[in-house]
Amino acid sequence: MTDEIRFKEKQLREYMAEKKLDGILFSTREFFSWITGGSVDYIIETTEIGVVDLLITREGKYCIASKIERFRIMEEELAGLDYEVLEFNWWESDNKSIVAEVMHGKRFGADTDFPGGINVYEELKPLRYSLRPEEVERFRKSSFECAVALEETCRSIRVGMTEFEICGTLMKNAMDFGIEPAVALVASDERISKYRHPIPKGKKIEKYVLVVICGRREGLITSCSRFVHFGEPPAEIREKHSKIIRVDAEYITNTIPGRKVSDVFKFAMNKYKEIGYEDQWQFLHQGGPAGYSIRDYHGTPCVEGSVMPNQAFAWNPSVPGTKSEDTIIATENGPEIISATGKWPVVEVTAGNGIKVDRPDILVM
Repeated sequence: MTDEIRFKEKQLREYMAEKKLDGILFSTREFFSWITGGSVDYIIETTEIGVVDLLITREGKYCIASKIERFRIMEEELAGLDYEVLEFNWWESDNKSIVAEVMHGKRFGADTDFPGGINVYEELKPLRYSLRPEEVERFRKSSFECAVALEETCRSIRVGMTEFEICGTLMKNAMDFGIEPAVALVASDERISKYRHPIPKGKKIEKYVLVVICGRREGLITSCSRFVHFGEPPAEIREKHSKIIRVDAEYITNTIPGRKVSDVFKFAMNKYKEIGYEDQWQFLHQGGPAGYSIRDYHGTPCVEGSVMPNQAFAWNPSVPGTKSEDTIIATENGPEIISATGKWPVVEVTAGNGIKVDRPDILVM
């Protein structure tokens, strides 16, 4: 068992003692990955509920699994982590009866609405905001490779391809690195200006393409967006992009440990106003804290919460026709962009605080 996992289990049991709980039941994929140091427990990729449950009590640790899943999970995901298996037959029992038996007469929390338990999902999330050094290293590697997959996809685009084809290439490139595309968006030409969350369609590419990925590996999710234009972009697109990356620079350079997230948001709102797009933040959430969720919560002018040391963020300001998005770690030495490859054209932007930061430019093909 690693120091990371020991720390998290100690942290969890301290939380239990404080809240007078006898145990915590984890059913979501995100908390499974968090408490196990990056293991995974999914079969169906499109659900956030895992195929096994982990029950951690003040004295013990249990993996509640059907006979279908127990051997793979114990051998490939929980080996060496000291979990006791509580198994059931898939055709005659379920996790509810086992949890009820183990926790009979006891008070327990859960990360879902579970019978007999107290939903403590929102209370538990702050435990994972400050990433451990081991998590930061895993996140750096997966974010770099996620960006490589995205940028290789962008460079492979050809006029006449469909958005579906591009999305398929993106998903293949991501899975080559073992990265699960939790979100894969593609839009082209007029669809970029019309829709802020454009899922891919059968439309053929003409000149302008947006490709977005939120890629998950070992539980940690990287978000990043890139643009491709065939031929020199029109002046209007160039102008909009040069403005929105200035907003993103405000978000990134002001994401400093100890600062209120609402204050970070307000710096960017001032820049939106300065560039002549004062109300555009209202048409797409602006991002916020990230990590084991695509966003743990969204930044707003009045949201509670402060930036934690080594907390991940993914901001995504936009105006019609363009946006800017990468994943960062808020370190004590300043924000670190972890989804940059060094092989994409960038623009150096100086934020209002005087800090310079590179933001992705439009790739001209």
